Amino acid sequence: PCLLVNLLQDYARTRSTSLALIFVDAKQAFYAIIRPLVAALFQSDEAVAYVMQRLGLPPQALSELVTMLETQSNLLQEHELPIPFQHDVALNYTATHFTVKGADSIGLALKGTRPGHPYADVVFMFAFSRVLSVIQDTLDKANLRVEIPLDPNSPQARVESSCKLPIAAFFDDFVVPVTATTPEGLVPATRTALHAIATAFAKHGMQVNDAPGKTEIMFQFEGQGAAAARLALAAEGPIQAASPLFSQLTVRTTTFYKHLGSINNGPG
Repeated sequence: PCLLVNLLQDYARTRSTSLALIFVDAKQAFYAIIRPLVAALFQSDEAVAYVMQRLGLPPQALSELVTMLETQSNLLQEHELPIPFQHDVALNYTATHFTVKGADSIGLALKGTRPGHPYADVVFMFAFSRVLSVIQDTLDKANLRVEIPLDPNSPQARVESSCKLPIAAFFDDFVVPVTATTPEGLVPATRTALHAIATAFAKHGMQVNDAPGKTEIMFQFEGQGAAAARLALAAEGPIQAASPLFSQLTVRTTTFYKHLGSINNGPG
């Protein structure tokens, strides 16, 4: 992902296109996964309802999540994995429980990927892929996904002259690039994209982690008006955006980011 980020920075600089890179970190991502999204668990409707109640989602996001569970195939079915494997995953994620030394009660875990379990990373990737897909679809509707020209000599260029970049991810960390034709248009577009990310997370029972050093934004202003845009951003401070799970997200800007498989530095 970091190589893609570096290429985007160079591309924006040569095209005098302003670029924002939203580095996103999910809050306790592996423990937040809604298991029925991934596999058809062997549990009652009452157990599913209990999980939904515990998520603390706003009514609209909760309604959309329940509708998704009721009307869509789970991800293992959707990808047509072998039935024995689907059943094995379901068995390993139904009514999982644990004990704590010194406690008499038994803990029951109804969501999450069971980090350390052999299936944990597989289950997480299937679940998180749907979150990223929803984000991409939302950005497409707002015409915010970055599109780059294709090499005229490539086979794909025979069909289309450009392609939209997929979201680059490294486990639960990913980056969403946003571009604008003018420097002054970059911050509003970035705020819209950040709201789309937070909304997609909420629909899947997840939260954006806006703690320092987690979710951050790197701005690269290019072209006429770039200096004024940098001064305006410095005066504004952190970027704030509406979030379905919070009154707002407060995301800091940065020139250095290290949670995407490597270290990335800002322009200059």
